[in-house]
Amino acid sequence: MFSVNSLRAGALSRLPTADIGRLLARFERVRVKRGTAVVQEGEPGDFYYVIESGRATVTRNVGAWR
Repeated sequence: MFSVNSLRAGALSRLPTADIGRLLARFERVRVKRGTAVVQEGEPGDFYYVIESGRATVTRNVGAWR
């Protein structure tokens, strides 16, 4: 799973050391089938996703009307 060493760089690198354990305790594995949309552009974000294994494709609608 996600390791404390992974926190040395990136978006979470400024997290106080005291909070790392609490963060890791809240992580939850979620299996997602191929082709499933996990995040939709324009929708409010409510989770932080870390890809443990596999691949993801990220697309962005440019100039699309909502």
